[in-house]
Order: sequence, then structure tokens, then C-alpha cells
Amino acid sequence: MLDSIKTFFVNAWRFVKSYLVFDPDRDWRSLDKMQHLLGGFGVRLAMELKEMGWEAIFWSSVIFLVYELGQTDVARSLKKLGQPGYGIGLVDLAYDEIGMLLAIILLAVSR
Repeated sequence: MLDSIKTFFVNAWRFVKSYLVFDPDRDWRSLDKMQHLLGGFGVRLAMELKEMGWEAIFWSSVIFLVYELGQTDVARSLKKLGQPGYGIGLVDLAYDEIGMLLAIILLAVSR
């Protein structure tokens, strides 16, 4: 039984490892990063309209991650995965979160 559980997790890790390719783009001034910043800002403001409170932070982060996974899937089909701008961008995710925090600050100041 333990061997089958171990085999399952080893195979699952191999799948995840083969699917996740990180974006080597680290230019924090690129248009892509500004789009992520505005996207994070906009998603958080949209969540505020629903008055979700702290749940909005969680769901916004889920939206950002799903978006990055979708971009990775498209990059894989275009055979560009691993090139700058293609893959799961940790900097992109950070900019999404920074945009979300800017929206939270703006909302807090405006109240």
C-alpha cells in the first residue's frame, strides 16, 4: 500500500515538473508587467463591488494563477515555452499581487 502511494506521488511530481516551466523574463518595466499590475488592480476593484472582503484576496490570487497557467498552456502549444515572456511568471504573479494591494490601499484611503 505504501509503495503504491509513493508511486502515485512520484508520478504526480514528474507530471507537475514537466508541465511547470518558469518564465525567464525578469524585466520589471516591461509592458507585460504593467498589464499584470493593472489586472491585479482591476480584479481587486471588481471583487470589492461584490463586497467579498478578505475572500477577494484569495479568489484574486486564484484568478492570477489560473491566468498564468493558461498562458503557459498557450506558450506550450506555440512551442515558445521557456522563452522570455512565456511560462509561469513569478514576477508577473508578484505584479498581480502588487496591483491588488494598491487597490486595497486606495479603497482604504477613500473610506
